[in-house]
Amino acid sequence: MKKYLRYELKKNRNALIVLTVLCALIAGVVMVNINLFSRWPAYTESGVRVEGEYRIVNGDGGLSFFCMTLALLCVFVAVYQYAFKMKKRSVDAFYALPIRKEKLYFGKTLIGLLMVFIPYTVAYLLGITIVLCRENYFHLGWYLPYYFASVGLGVCLYFFYAFIFTRANTLVDGLVFMLGWSFLFELATYFICGALSESFGLSALAEILHERGYMDFEYMAIGGLISVETAFARLLASGTLASFRPQALLFSLLCGGAAASLFFLLLKKEKAENAEQISSSLWGYRTLIPAYLTLCVALTGNDPLLNIVLLAAGFVGYVVYRRSVRLKVADWISLAASFLAGLLLMGLI
Repeated sequence: MKKYLRYELKKNRNALIVLTVLCALIAGVVMVNINLFSRWPAYTESGVRVEGEYRIVNGDGGLSFFCMTLALLCVFVAVYQYAFKMKKRSVDAFYALPIRKEKLYFGKTLIGLLMVFIPYTVAYLLGITIVLCRENYFHLGWYLPYYFASVGLGVCLYFFYAFIFTRANTLVDGLVFMLGWSFLFELATYFICGALSESFGLSALAEILHERGYMDFEYMAIGGLISVETAFARLLASGTLASFRPQALLFSLLCGGAAASLFFLLLKKEKAENAEQISSSLWGYRTLIPAYLTLCVALTGNDPLLNIVLLAAGFVGYVVYRRSVRLKVADWISLAASFLAGLLLMGLI
């Protein structure tokens, strides 16, 4: 196992260096040029405008940049580390190694996490150092706990995307799966909130899921990261936190834990011959197409033209899934059932 870890680290060393340098350069440029503070205008008793005191302009102290950097690293590295299983030649070579499949994936996952958090840490330390060197009015002590909170949520996000990506048998399918699952729960909870409020009169229960009456980020894949970033931005700017909704945080932790468990539990079903074949996993098109079609029809209302567009989009989804315009009977049944289910559910909101 140690030899394999050394091999993986040596193989990914150049990519790690490039990612680290790139993240550090971008962080340096952004944090040097970001407008954190500015003099607000002030006026004398006679109405003459004079220079006022410095005040915070960008209240998040650059945390939103680090949040997006971490999210992009989780997505990119997950694809980079597990793309080998999408090609027959590379997957045959990996599975032929004298090491158990579980250890192989554990090693790639460990190196993947290093490839996420070493560049992130270097970029974060450089960015915070630049902030410290500038005149500022932040409560700087909150930068440290935010780092550790973001690392924990970053691990969850990495496992989420790693699990979803590895359910596919081709690179394109894996990217589609990652994109689809990034927003599915947000769409589903928004529909549930509408149904609870409009049909069942449970507005208080609906507000537990969504504070506002429209979609936000809470149940997206990066919802936890954004929620924590928003909370710590308030702490940086004012030193106090008026309110905090833990739903997004708990959802991200739950998804990350479930994804990590399933990632390793389902390794026994990974077969080399699946590479480049049709991605028929339940975690892919078979779930995403019916789910999105049903929810979109239910949420968009009784618009005949839009319904036709949604049906066409569902058909295109199955064409991409089957890689052919000749769909199976089960696909047509799923398409029709999803569309009818959306029309029936539309009455709930």
